[in-house]
Amino acid sequence: MATLKDVAREAGVSTATVSRVVCGKDMVTPGLKNKVEKALKKTGYRPNQTARALVNQRTSLLGLIVPDLSLSFYGTLAAGVLQTCKSKGYKVIVNNSFREPEAELDAIADLQEQGCQHILLHSLYGDESVLTELCQRIPGLVILNRFIPSLAEHCVSLDNVTGGRLIAQHVLEQGRRQIAVINSSSPLADPVERLRGIQQSCEAHGVELAANAVAYTEPSIEGGKQAIELLLNSQQVFDAVLAYNDNMALGAMNALLDKGYQVPKDIAVTGFDDLFFASTCRPGLTTMHYPIKEMAAYAAKLSFDLVNRRGDVKHKRHLFVPSLVSRGSVCCDWL
Repeated sequence: MATLKDVAREAGVSTATVSRVVCGKDMVTPGLKNKVEKALKKTGYRPNQTARALVNQRTSLLGLIVPDLSLSFYGTLAAGVLQTCKSKGYKVIVNNSFREPEAELDAIADLQEQGCQHILLHSLYGDESVLTELCQRIPGLVILNRFIPSLAEHCVSLDNVTGGRLIAQHVLEQGRRQIAVINSSSPLADPVERLRGIQQSCEAHGVELAANAVAYTEPSIEGGKQAIELLLNSQQVFDAVLAYNDNMALGAMNALLDKGYQVPKDIAVTGFDDLFFASTCRPGLTTMHYPIKEMAAYAAKLSFDLVNRRGDVKHKRHLFVPSLVSRGSVCCDWL
């Protein structure tokens, strides 16, 4: 029996486009629609009437779409969703989008074909206009870790500006004054917002954060090492390094130790996320706890409420605030 993927392969389009033509709900150009209709006839595809009927009924399925399940951050996110859904009697279908917007759309189409009304989407690069259209069509769609003002009731996000401000404030209160930042080079809002918070704290303490004291690399362990190399090669003098995330911070600590610096005696290092290794590396990593598991659990409940229109969810912003976790990478007295 032919599937949506078979039709998509025959027509040379995505499964999302095929789904749009079959459901007749989205705008599709005449040319694409004609290609899909020909492929439907050629493959003999027949819509799953049972699944389509379920779309209009309550189902006990929830779909989760994340960029990269190999990363512990998204594993923690998935754990929060699974725990909540288990208590509600829901089964979870997990999809890995590999950071590709088209793969996100394909996953959503597949989930809808299975009658899934509740979908949690962690979309890093999805177009806002596409996400807006999806939320209008899928009441139970919740966007994780991203805020779009026009879709406030569908977004569960983190206050990154406050996170950046708090971590910088902590470092400055320990007497550090020569601040360097190693930031993510990804074209996302998070690194911009965290840097803004850091700049706010520096200004409040009368400390200048020079433009050449900010290095941009990939947000990974290797990227953290490369960022330290960039700062050292630029002859930048610093007594504290504030990293975009824990992975970069770990790479930075390793690079500094390899160069003969002591952390935190010579240079303090901070992260962001509070991943599992933050408490086990030596020295322990001072970081901002990212309540991703709690956010994921909340997002699942929000999806249920959006579908059933329970509670005051309309035009409400669902914003979480990170919290400081102080360990040995900043304050020598902690060791």
